[in-house]
Amino acid sequence: ENERREAEEKVKAEDARKAAVILPGKRLEELKALLVRLREEASSFEEDPSKRQERMNVKKTVNKAVNQIAASKHQVSTKSSELVYILGISEKYGPAASAFCKLLVAEKLIDQSEGQVKLHSRSAFAVAGVISIVMAQCPAMTDVFLAQFHYACTYTFPFFPPKPADASKEDYQKLLGYRPDEQPEQFFERMTGYISLYAALLQSDMPSALGVGRNPYRIANGWTWMARIVNAAPRVITPTLVIAFLEIAGYELSLNYGRQFRKLMMALYERLNKLPAKAPPGATSRLKIHIEEFMARGTIEPPEGRELPESDAQNT
Repeated sequence: ENERREAEEKVKAEDARKAAVILPGKRLEELKALLVRLREEASSFEEDPSKRQERMNVKKTVNKAVNQIAASKHQVSTKSSELVYILGISEKYGPAASAFCKLLVAEKLIDQSEGQVKLHSRSAFAVAGVISIVMAQCPAMTDVFLAQFHYACTYTFPFFPPKPADASKEDYQKLLGYRPDEQPEQFFERMTGYISLYAALLQSDMPSALGVGRNPYRIANGWTWMARIVNAAPRVITPTLVIAFLEIAGYELSLNYGRQFRKLMMALYERLNKLPAKAPPGATSRLKIHIEEFMARGTIEPPEGRELPESDAQNT
């Protein structure tokens, strides 16, 4: 039984390793092109005065649903149903309205990374549950969500843009996603929200739990993310990203990849010696302790918030 399990873990790890090296640049370009195309399609609906009422209907429904997401299966089911409904209604308004609605749904949900998810990482599971249900019921939304993730936070791929030879510090920070006058500490903290939500999405089983399909974006993508991190040259932001990811997805990765995950964690630990001198000591220390505790115990505790209660009344 142990030999069979280890063989399965090796196969899954190898499949994900191959995915990590298959034209990542091409995939990123495909997702960028998708956003450009949708924005071009949506512009006519967004700017047409005669479509004002339809726009208001779409915006009101999307904003209300996203703002009311709460950490219970009932709320996740209700709010995802409202979003799936408005995505269907927008198609009746025409292709431009459909593109507008797709972008709005993806933007508003992933923007939660900078709101409740950044403040309370456990809330990532409720938002991820809604995203996974929308993906399961509207397959075309999967790439829209991924494109928006990577647009807002390139590290969800992860992709580390190289610094152009003639770029100033300010120009390079803009390329990385910094906002005007944003300090590195603020930028790092903002990026952790996206990483936490992305990590929660990889393990959401809400579509299956509610009988509406399967989450099309599963934990194998988390293994790919970790493989790319380990194989990339360590950056100043690396420990911040990795500890945020492992605190949410480490438990699920350990369940799925067993000994292969242990080997990956050992390789990651060795990479800590090559971190740049300016790497934040707090995140670096947390990551080191996290790995050491896992190596000593052989297990990772489930993250807080992973199991959602059935109703709001149970979430007190």
